[in-house]
Amino acid sequence: MWLLCTGQPSCGKTTLVKKALDRILEWQHSEDACLDRKQAPNASHTKIVVSGFYTDEVLDGNRRRIGFDIVGIASGKRGILSRKSGLPSSYPKTGQYSMDVASFEDIALAELNVNGATSQIIIIDEIGRMELHSQKFQAAVENLLQHQHILVIGAVTAPIYGHRVPFCDYITDGYELKKHSMLVEFMRIKKSNRETITTDYLDRLEDLLNELKVQGGANKRRRMKS
Repeated sequence: MWLLCTGQPSCGKTTLVKKALDRILEWQHSEDACLDRKQAPNASHTKIVVSGFYTDEVLDGNRRRIGFDIVGIASGKRGILSRKSGLPSSYPKTGQYSMDVASFEDIALAELNVNGATSQIIIIDEIGRMELHSQKFQAAVENLLQHQHILVIGAVTAPIYGHRVPFCDYITDGYELKKHSMLVEFMRIKKSNRETITTDYLDRLEDLLNELKVQGGANKRRRMKS
């Protein structure tokens, strides 16, 4: 199951994803603490694996945005995603930003690995025009569509002035068009509905975390029987 938000630049997608991440980490800590207390061979909980990445604005001394960094959730590593200046002219560009593909891939690809855990949550901020300069990133995202047990939380770019991103359309519309088998829910966020969508998104996340907890317990019981 995937739960994504979408919207125009500066509408609040990253802020919403970070709020979702905070909620997920609180939930992970609670679930893992419960498992540690039980320490019983027939406990229904399993350790929850959380990975992925989010982006941070990079500001200059005058508080003006000059680029973005990528931050790995599991690794804690930080690297350059993009800059307005200072990167080689040969680097791909999205708008006024040049992207450091190698730096991005060094962090993002490891964070998107499927590790075989019964309960795994992956955060992606975001599936967008800039990130899709990396073909390896696109392949990693497409691979995640094949793994029904992984909960993916994140953001996907929206059309800008009618200009669409085919891969993003494939992600959001592919289930209904029978192009992939992953159910993808997405909510459109904009400045005028930010508070309402934030509440709705986090409420839906809570439902999915509860479902993941039940699913993880059922999978563990099946393994014990086998």
